[in-house]
Amino acid sequence: MTGCNICICFIFIGNAVGKTITYTLRELDHLSIEDGDIVGWYTSGLEIIPYSSSDPQNFRMTTMTAVEEGNTFDWSSVGYTHNRAYAISVHTDDDTAPFYTNLNREVLIFDEEPSGTTIYRVQYYNGDTRDTLTVTYTSSSTDFAFSTVTNFVYLTTSPSVETYTMTFSLEDSCGNRDSSISLTIKVLNTPPRITSLPSSAVLHEDVTESQLLHTLDVYDRQTSDFITCVLTSETPNNGNFQVDLITGTADYGIYLKSKPTFDYEAHTKHTLVISCDDGKGNTGTGDFFVHVLKNHPPRFLNLPASVDLNVTTTLIGDLVYNIQMTDDENDTLTFTMTTDPSGGPFSIHGYGYIATTADLATIFEPAYNLEVSVNDGRTTVGPRTLAVHLTNINDVPQFGNLPLTETERFRIEENSLVGTTLYHVEVRDQDDSIPDVLVSALFSPNTGAPYFSMSSDGYLTISGDIDFESVPNIYLQIIVTATDRKDTATQTIFVLITDQNEAPSFHQTGYSVEQFESVQGTSFPVAGFIIDDPDDVDVRDDPDSHTYWLDCGNDTWRFTMATDTGEITYAYDYDVDKLLTTQYDCVVRAKDTGFNTCTATIVIKIKDVNDNAPYFNQTQFAFYISPYENVSTEIGNVTAYDIDISDYGRISYYLNQTAYDKTYIQINDTGILYVNEILSNRFQWGDVMYLNLTATDYGGLFTTVEVWIVFPAENTTTTSTTPHPILFVTSPTNTLWFTATGILVCALSVGVLYFCTKYWHSIDCVKTTRRKKPAGKPATESSKAETDGKKKVKKKLESVNVKRPPGNPLFNKGNNSKPKGSNFVQSSVARSSVFESKTTPSQSSSQPSLNASVSSNDTSRNSLKPVSDVSFSSQQVNSNLYKAKEEQQSGDQGVLLDF
Repeated sequence: MTGCNICICFIFIGNAVGKTITYTLRELDHLSIEDGDIVGWYTSGLEIIPYSSSDPQNFRMTTMTAVEEGNTFDWSSVGYTHNRAYAISVHTDDDTAPFYTNLNREVLIFDEEPSGTTIYRVQYYNGDTRDTLTVTYTSSSTDFAFSTVTNFVYLTTSPSVETYTMTFSLEDSCGNRDSSISLTIKVLNTPPRITSLPSSAVLHEDVTESQLLHTLDVYDRQTSDFITCVLTSETPNNGNFQVDLITGTADYGIYLKSKPTFDYEAHTKHTLVISCDDGKGNTGTGDFFVHVLKNHPPRFLNLPASVDLNVTTTLIGDLVYNIQMTDDENDTLTFTMTTDPSGGPFSIHGYGYIATTADLATIFEPAYNLEVSVNDGRTTVGPRTLAVHLTNINDVPQFGNLPLTETERFRIEENSLVGTTLYHVEVRDQDDSIPDVLVSALFSPNTGAPYFSMSSDGYLTISGDIDFESVPNIYLQIIVTATDRKDTATQTIFVLITDQNEAPSFHQTGYSVEQFESVQGTSFPVAGFIIDDPDDVDVRDDPDSHTYWLDCGNDTWRFTMATDTGEITYAYDYDVDKLLTTQYDCVVRAKDTGFNTCTATIVIKIKDVNDNAPYFNQTQFAFYISPYENVSTEIGNVTAYDIDISDYGRISYYLNQTAYDKTYIQINDTGILYVNEILSNRFQWGDVMYLNLTATDYGGLFTTVEVWIVFPAENTTTTSTTPHPILFVTSPTNTLWFTATGILVCALSVGVLYFCTKYWHSIDCVKTTRRKKPAGKPATESSKAETDGKKKVKKKLESVNVKRPPGNPLFNKGNNSKPKGSNFVQSSVARSSVFESKTTPSQSSSQPSLNASVSSNDTSRNSLKPVSDVSFSSQQVNSNLYKAKEEQQSGDQGVLLDF
């Protein structure tokens, strides 16, 4: 056989030959034959069962040894034997197909079941218990699974409310099946149920306060569901009710709203429908009924009334009166009571009992009205009056000289002498039985107790030192009490503690303020004056105010001080550079409203402002030296000045020589120029160095002037302190173009003379303005004066020193060393004289002659004056040179140029 490989052993005996033997297996030995099994037998020797070829069959056989019981043999390795048929027949019983016994069913579960819960056990029947059964299933949701070990359907997670299907198939080892058998699972959720409804409540129609009428008891099988309850309807719909969570719990309650509107005559019953929802579409409802009752208020039976009480026999707690009431509904009654005058010695208890609360012998009021009200829980009735009259009342002590009027208020000045008697309180008592009266005092506020005392016989005296500024309260009430040991009388004395004016003082002995020099009205920073004044206490109604003034002796007029704040300002424009004072030691005084004064010192410091730029006493400098001067040789002084008296007056110098390859000239801190490099390597006779000198003060203000270092065309030994000017006609270069210009002028003159001679009779010839002195005619006084004036100008030019440089460049022979871009221009005036420019009268009158200058863009034609009165910039010189040239070409005489 294949598959099971099970062998049933049967031993043949010797006399069995030729016989037919039938062997029936016992029930317990029945075999389960699977699909593909083959029946076979085993023999250890020759085949003992003959065979025939008449009905050939295919089977397997082997010569292996016998298989031990319980073991198996794999027949797959044994081939088939053909064409043999044995006289052996095997009969088998029919197999019973397995089938499910409890499927095609519907199961109901609830959605709160947790994961792992078993919900159904699948059962089936199999007639052959030795079969191997195979169970398979499919599920419409992964929320459900089936265990082939326990045959239970179980939950893998809590399912949602829905219907699910699982399909099962069962198959035995012979291939018999029971398939497509289903299990339907319905997941349910039950609606919540309001187990406490229906229910009801009874209300009086005059109820006014909000209250909880009913607590809802809601049951839901699914305990995890979240329940919400609401009021669905109210009949009649007056809006008197609401459903809400009870504070501090998870329960809902039915509430009566405050100030509801009930009308017993219109509606005696109100129906409320409440619904509770579990949030899954399931709702439970219930009814609540409210019955309205008509209320009857309670009624007084024995009020109003009156009663007399003897103060000598009535004790504390004695019953004074019993109020009788009636109420139709037998409601619980609550009593309240007030007394007039207030604070009477009576109280009311339950059931309307009125009793005393104090010894009436200590009471001085002759009568009280007791106002009683009663409430039945809905309606308050009253008040009703019980009049109580007191008899045998003790006379109260009486004050003879109190109370005082408002104008008689005591005004006690601070620092009053301790022990001074302020007042004697007089007290009278009409009861002879107790003649002695004791007097005492209380203070309001009690902070006045350390300063005053009251004797038992009524004398008010000062008992402590009184300082207005330190007492906690200046307004006091002295409550005077007089008692005859039974009755008491009180009166009040009003006391006002007054102030004495005390001298103030500055918080510190000295102050200091500092400000830059400035114009009138400029304020100094706040000095921070603090006045310590015993009279200036914040809690007082009228603190001292103080007035300030400043004392700087003879210099007080320079400043002003605000009397209310002490702020200092400049009374006049203040210039440190002119006044030369930077500090004033002054005194500040303060006066209070009582004319007491105090003083402190104050130092007023004034700081310099860099309001002045450095300046030179010349607009240009020129120095005449030899190109062969030694290094370190002093050339001259170009000192700048600054009138600022502080560090702002310190000056530094910068000599700009960027146009040259070396720093040939240097300047020291005092403004002295000196030779810094060998000059002859760069300069020769006739050259000029053009330098810009900048003087800068400590605050950054600066001034720049031109400095010319002239190497005269003549090889002179003139020192820098006596510079020698180079005349225009001494330059060989100038001589050439000057001669050419003279020839051109002569040719022009000949042409004009020819023109005038030829056309003399037809036109008037315009004569030149140049005048020639008649031959042989002696010089006139005017011409002589003119000649002398020219000589003086020339002499003056030759005597110019380093402090008065010429107003235009000097023209020298050879290469001029003026840097590229300078304003140096060579003149083309063909004259052997030196020209000078004269300013217009308006210019000369508006400025000193030594500082006068003419702008390079001045379009007016300048007249001429001596060089010592006018200085020009390089650009201005060039402009005037051309003007001088034009005047010379037009024939003007007597023109000099200043170089």
